[in-house]
Amino acid sequence: AYDVCNMLKKLRVGPHVSAEPKKTVYLAETGHDLAEDREILKRDLIRNGYQVLPSRALPTLASKCKDLICSELAKASLSIHMIGSSPGMAPDGGDIPIVRLQNQLADARRTDGFSRLIWIPPDLQVDCASQQRFLDELYTHAADQVNADVLQVGLEELKTAIYTELEGLSQQPLQNQPEPGRDEPFAVYIICDRTDMVEIRPLEDMFFDNGFEAILPFFDGDEQEVAAAHWENLCHCDAILLYYGNANELWLRRKLREIQKCPGQGREKPMPARAIYLARSQQFRTREAIVLRPDGRHLDKHLLEPFLAQLGRTS
Repeated sequence: AYDVCNMLKKLRVGPHVSAEPKKTVYLAETGHDLAEDREILKRDLIRNGYQVLPSRALPTLASKCKDLICSELAKASLSIHMIGSSPGMAPDGGDIPIVRLQNQLADARRTDGFSRLIWIPPDLQVDCASQQRFLDELYTHAADQVNADVLQVGLEELKTAIYTELEGLSQQPLQNQPEPGRDEPFAVYIICDRTDMVEIRPLEDMFFDNGFEAILPFFDGDEQEVAAAHWENLCHCDAILLYYGNANELWLRRKLREIQKCPGQGREKPMPARAIYLARSQQFRTREAIVLRPDGRHLDKHLLEPFLAQLGRTS
């Protein structure tokens, strides 16, 4: 559960006092049992100048519902999920209740400048077996939530936590924006399997020719030295390109998890821009990185433009 005492110590200004532009909040739809609490919180956020999404009722069709949720989440700096005894209805054509679906989609949006608060009322009583399993998962994995805090406090304490979180988000630098007056080149860490080192040389050359510093993995030395070099590169690079060539999908997902752990390993800069290069046209989807799908084996520098745009640069 969220440490409310520590949170209150960090509070410097109330929700009514802010010189920063107001943030947009995604206030997830709830089950029927928390509808009134959600409406109270919504009115409070709007009264304090925040834009609250979703801006309209969620569609009843599963595919359209999911698209709207993702679209609205992309506009928000914070999502708030009020989890009660009711899972809510599942959209037509889908098998995931709306309360769980919104949390799942928010969890997939793992970007800088976006946080998630999951609120569970104190002394909650649940009769629905599937909802209880969902709550058990949240309790069990609370410490592992990415960009999220699980709170089990009163509604007023929830409000305080929300405004504190929004205040902190307003003080964060813009994601992946180059520092004013920066002279050194942007560093791109090209992560690959040892068996792909020959294949990535054209990528290394292309980045270098376009003004970037290309960093390659270090494989020589003992296991501890290799791991230390890897974490150092993760903590100091400006962008990461995962080259998915001869390695398997387990390797790829392990590398994505390592990127998520960067802040805990000493990274002080915003999380790096990141992309996955599918060298074999593999089938892979994720919201954690831009997925680049080359046409055949030919290296096309224009394929990298969406990735470079995250750095505020194009080739």
